[in-house]
Amino acid sequence: MRLSERSGLARAGVVAVLLLLFALHLALFAFATLVTDSGRDLANAWAIGHGGPYPEYGPSLFGRWKLGPVWFYALALPLRVFGSVTAAALFTGALAALKIPLAFLVGRRLVDARLGLLAALAMSLPGWSSVGTLVVAHTSAVETGVLATIWLALAAWQDRRPAFLAPAFLALALALHAHPTALVAAPVLLPALRQAIRTPGVRRWILAGGVLFALPFLPALLAEMRAGWPQAAASLGYLQEADPMARLARIPAIASALALGGAWFGGRFLLSLPAASVWMLHGLVLLAASAGAIRLLRIGPGNESVRRARRAWWVVAVGTLCAIAFLALLRDATPAWMTYALAPFGAGLLALGGWGLIHDRARRDAALGVLALLALGSAALGLSQRAALESSGRILLPGGSIGDIAASRAAAAQYSPWLSVRQFDALAARACPATGALTLHGELAAVFDFSQGVAARLHCPPDRLPGLGGSAGTRHLAGVAAGLAVELGLEPMPVEFGHVLRTPLRVLTDAARLAEVDVRYRPERQAAFDAAGDQVLEGRAPCPPDALVAFTNLTPMVNRAQFELWIDGEAVPPLADSRLTRYYACGGSEVAWRVRTPDPASIDAVILSRRAR
Repeated sequence: MRLSERSGLARAGVVAVLLLLFALHLALFAFATLVTDSGRDLANAWAIGHGGPYPEYGPSLFGRWKLGPVWFYALALPLRVFGSVTAAALFTGALAALKIPLAFLVGRRLVDARLGLLAALAMSLPGWSSVGTLVVAHTSAVETGVLATIWLALAAWQDRRPAFLAPAFLALALALHAHPTALVAAPVLLPALRQAIRTPGVRRWILAGGVLFALPFLPALLAEMRAGWPQAAASLGYLQEADPMARLARIPAIASALALGGAWFGGRFLLSLPAASVWMLHGLVLLAASAGAIRLLRIGPGNESVRRARRAWWVVAVGTLCAIAFLALLRDATPAWMTYALAPFGAGLLALGGWGLIHDRARRDAALGVLALLALGSAALGLSQRAALESSGRILLPGGSIGDIAASRAAAAQYSPWLSVRQFDALAARACPATGALTLHGELAAVFDFSQGVAARLHCPPDRLPGLGGSAGTRHLAGVAAGLAVELGLEPMPVEFGHVLRTPLRVLTDAARLAEVDVRYRPERQAAFDAAGDQVLEGRAPCPPDALVAFTNLTPMVNRAQFELWIDGEAVPPLADSRLTRYYACGGSEVAWRVRTPDPASIDAVILSRRAR
């Protein structure tokens, strides 16, 4: 039964809720940031739109495999047409936000429009999958790919329209390119596939589906064939190293983290509410869904909608358990991005529980309206917090806390140097002055380098690209995360891009590089430096009163570096370590310093004044 079939106003309200949730989810990506994988994706996408090289492989997985380059080619479109990092982020956000209307369509097919609306509301709630809104990454589209596959498979099966099988197979292939964990959606295709096989004259759609499924993998398959199938050997090594029983033993811990960890993550990174309030709301949602599920399973035979909802609950529950086991088998740890494929299953269980709780209530539509307002409020609250964090220079990244959702929780960093995608574009526009050359230093340079030169190249001509570290350039600009700058005793002005800006008093390192587009994945690029061994940078310099020495590793996630500083022969500990930059007090003394690193061009050392000048 359709939601409030007698009321066009109610139907318009449902559409309005879906559109608002879509828009709020999309808007989050304007405040996303870039990480190592983001830079690789943007660099390859920029190259595709500007004459190559044209990649045959896509993002790497687990350090062993590479899929096809579909994501790079898709991301090339907004970069080429709109010419900004923000456009690429919003493109990613639009793909990700499609999960909300798709959840509605799937729920409506399973039971009715009320379940569809509940599923859309559940998909919009903050949790582990919200990690995908914090960074620009291909994994942000996993939920959309899974839901698109499920919806098309249901359409092919329920309506006996085998033509839907072809786009369903294509949707599954694209979902696998978002992340292979999307394979959990594959079993949903089996009923429609079996039906099509038994129906005369429709096998052409199965063949078309096979062709469409293979197309996104074709460039990588051809490259593998020419190279002698190296990923086959990687797969064999992966299987030999795996301990399936030990991994399956982690299922209870993973299930617990999926059920409860989202509240911790939401309170820490997503909602500006007291932690106790987030836990209370999370508990109420789980309690209501559980009560509704019990009611749904215990009531009598009921009408056709009840029977369909009960069957759907069992299918989704068993599918969720199987999907968790599948994820557990993949790795010894379960990063947050591997759980995105489970979000539609979790949302389905929440929605079916909610449906069981209200389906025969007289004021069920009013209850749905209240739930919709609460979901919209949660989404608006998350967006307002993200905007406030950007303006205060506190773009939050979970860091180690998402490396394994079943592990102990890592606390958020107190101060954050990260830039939003909008700030990447603004800084790039400022970094190519009409005359002279600008060199960036410190945390500002390290964070800006996460675009792998794309932000600079989109806004600057080739002859005015900013430098990253080093003494070259006619102008120099360093940045310290605003909160950390106050702790270090810097006068908090001027502040821009969430950083307190300073012109360095002195640049200590000569080696530098330009913010040029580099399509190589940073860990793979680093391998050559690591093989060559460490090099030593050292020197001495007078340090004016009320000044700091700042050592920055421009590629902190991959390049190892050991920093040492002495005053009068005694080693000095750092005042602060932001993971990108170490700060040392040195006022009024001559300092001796030494850095050991495989990649000297990735080391920047400057002396900064605490006073605004």
